[in-house]
Amino acid sequence: MIKGILKIIEWGIFLLLLFVLFLVASPLLPTNEYVSTHIVSTGSMEPKIKAGSIVFSTLKNDEINRGDIIVFTSPDNQEITVIHRVRNITEEGYITKGDNNKSEDNWVVNTSNIKGKVIFDLPYLGYAVEWMKTPIGFISLLILPALIFLISQIRRIREGINEEVEKRTKEEVERIKLRDTNPPLIIFIVLVNSLLFSINTTNTYALFSSTAEITGMVIATGEIEENPRSVVLNEIMWMGSTISEKDEWIELRNMTDKEIDISGWRIEGAVAGSKGHLQIPNGYMIPANGYFLIANKYEEDRSTALNVSVDLRSTSINLNDDYLKNGILVLKDKNGNEIDKTGIGNIWPSGLNEETKHSMQRHTSPEDGWYTCMDPICGSDIYWIVVGQNFGTPGGPNL
Repeated sequence: MIKGILKIIEWGIFLLLLFVLFLVASPLLPTNEYVSTHIVSTGSMEPKIKAGSIVFSTLKNDEINRGDIIVFTSPDNQEITVIHRVRNITEEGYITKGDNNKSEDNWVVNTSNIKGKVIFDLPYLGYAVEWMKTPIGFISLLILPALIFLISQIRRIREGINEEVEKRTKEEVERIKLRDTNPPLIIFIVLVNSLLFSINTTNTYALFSSTAEITGMVIATGEIEENPRSVVLNEIMWMGSTISEKDEWIELRNMTDKEIDISGWRIEGAVAGSKGHLQIPNGYMIPANGYFLIANKYEEDRSTALNVSVDLRSTSINLNDDYLKNGILVLKDKNGNEIDKTGIGNIWPSGLNEETKHSMQRHTSPEDGWYTCMDPICGSDIYWIVVGQNFGTPGGPNL
């Protein structure tokens, strides 16, 4: 009976790992012509689709109606994929909105942008796929089936020794190896070795915004992790500007004398009141001792007061003026390691939200905390198109 139970457990683990491997390998399989999979990293579609879910969508998009959840490329950036619900259909195209967002997306989706319609989702399974791209997850995925195989062989060898006399032990062990070797687990190990190094899957983010962001997932080992405080949250305009309360931005600062790749990094808490986060797409670097400005709007946008270049536009930024409701901001690298955070408190550590707007700036030594930008130069046309009303030094050293 015990032997039967162990056999069931062995096959159950194998089938589970094989299913996860199928999800990772799905872009390479023939089924991708009919059904595609996407990993949802945030909660803009909650409670219908939870963060960490894997979404399955059909590529047949000829019957899309109001209320359908669709997968489409962002009209603002063809490299970005979004999962939102159709709220209305016009002659120009489809009006979409995240279920958990306050307002509709500020675009119209054309039929050519639609990748498919969501069929169903599997909650939380996307976290397992995300875990597989970490060094620990990758190694565990190889070791676990190998360990199961090894234990099963040791158990069979011991049974052979108990059943046969010493002179036949060697013969029995060889016979067991030939007869009872568990081919599914061996096949699984070979599949992992060959597929994980060749697959480049895609994560889809249904973010709390009108634009979601996407990052490629390349599974690799031996990656160098950045040390804490190698990059810091340097300046935050959490209250917006005098032009718009949505004119919010976050500035990062490279504390080292080397260029740092921040592809796949994220800022938790940048999406207020949710479990989501702001995700930095692939291909972005911070120069040595330099700055990286992430803003809700480009500098040429009429609804921003900025007069400096924006390194990354992300309309997912949504900071709550109430710090308790917003939660602390935590900067993490692509492996989930904490790099920096704003700190615990009942109110924002610094910054001023009155008739004039003043950013929250980091001291030269990050350990010294935060202060409010009050220097007159901070309100000049070096940084702002509206002089004397907004104060901060976006894209440059704090004053």
